[in-house]
Amino acid sequence: MEPILFDPTPYQNVPRLTTEGTLALALALVRAAPEPVPEPIERHAERLRDRAHETEDALTIRHRESVPVDLSDEFGLDVITDVMWGAFRDWLRSWSAFERVEFALITDGARPKTAKILAAGQDKARRARELHDQLFGTDGLAFTQRSYPEQAQSMASLLRLIDEDELGPSIEELVGPEILVALRRCQTLYEAMVDARMTRDDASSVDLSALRVSLIRAIARYTSAVISLVDEDDPDSLEMVRHALRPIEVTRARQARARTRASVQEEELALDEGVEMLPQQPEAPVAAE
Repeated sequence: MEPILFDPTPYQNVPRLTTEGTLALALALVRAAPEPVPEPIERHAERLRDRAHETEDALTIRHRESVPVDLSDEFGLDVITDVMWGAFRDWLRSWSAFERVEFALITDGARPKTAKILAAGQDKARRARELHDQLFGTDGLAFTQRSYPEQAQSMASLLRLIDEDELGPSIEELVGPEILVALRRCQTLYEAMVDARMTRDDASSVDLSALRVSLIRAIARYTSAVISLVDEDDPDSLEMVRHALRPIEVTRARQARARTRASVQEEELALDEGVEMLPQQPEAPVAAE
């Protein structure tokens, strides 16, 4: 009997694939394994199966984690909070109409009762201006353009200032009681939102790169173990090995076809653009000076 000719070279290097592609190859090798599994490769086959299942689970976890979080409520809360602080400032500033020079045209010649009411308006305008300067100063609403955590702290400081300096009654008199209730409610929700964002884990809980490397090693070791089953005096062993490693052949053939299609498409694209594809010529040697 002539000796069996078997070249293990095509099987000795695992094809370069994505994690999903490597997993598909591993599962195909598991399904193509001899039945019953020969004892020399049993340990390697079991390890390959375990690594494949670990990678499957990891991909499922990664897919679950990749589902985007709905941030529309957080965005909406930030918008309405900014609007409420803007409305508060604008209401305070609106009293400035009573401090215009032209306001004298209204007060001059007014009846005593009317003049008294207008004077009270001017007093409120002065208090509103002082309150505005005390709360918003020269920065105005700049804090609403900062990051969520920074804005939360700025708003908390303003509300604390209102409480410690007992500004609540003046604010209610000037702009009504509703605005402070709204601002305090916004603050409670805003701080909860910031806490949720800062404790949210955006990092993946699985390392697909490490799992892919581990899976490639398991494939390589399994493949080497299967190749060792080739018996030069037993033709059936060659058929068994080739069947077990057939997924690697199929994968390499598919990659070769893909490279061929890509090359053809590049040539067609170049011709469409009027560029002639010429074989690359070796560079001429450069003479030493």
